[in-house]
Amino acid sequence: MRSGRKRLVRLVLYGISVLSLLLAACGGMTVKVHDAVLHPGQDSEKTLLNGLGSSDPWVVEDAACGLGKVGSKASVEPLITLLKNPQATPRMRQCAGSSLGLLGDPLAIEPMIRALENAGDPDERYGLVTGLGHFNDPRVKGVLEHLQKDNDVMVARAAKSALINMK
Repeated sequence: MRSGRKRLVRLVLYGISVLSLLLAACGGMTVKVHDAVLHPGQDSEKTLLNGLGSSDPWVVEDAACGLGKVGSKASVEPLITLLKNPQATPRMRQCAGSSLGLLGDPLAIEPMIRALENAGDPDERYGLVTGLGHFNDPRVKGVLEHLQKDNDVMVARAAKSALINMK
């Protein structure tokens, strides 16, 4: 039993070392954004906002997801811009929607609803629905009521859950 645990610990530590090397090989911005998401600090907001402008889609996705966790009110407008960007990937919009919900700024409601109306990807719709679920607003309630019948079961469940939490 003990040798099994030791082997598991070694594998986990090896995995962490390999991940660190891979991140370092990807370049400076990737590592900075990753660190800002995992270990939020004083410079996290600035690093994550800079990450939204990266040409690397993974960096933009991580930055968009991280901004909601950091609680950056300064990121509301850049995240709304990302939602509206036709070049953004569904994952970028999913992260932007989730983060905007966590930030709770009512300015984000209309752009999130518009993004949801145009979202074909179920993961993107899921992120936007969970984000909208943070707002107790009549506009949101109507949209969520409609999405309880979404073709994707996870989107429908997220809409139902959000409506229950609004009551």
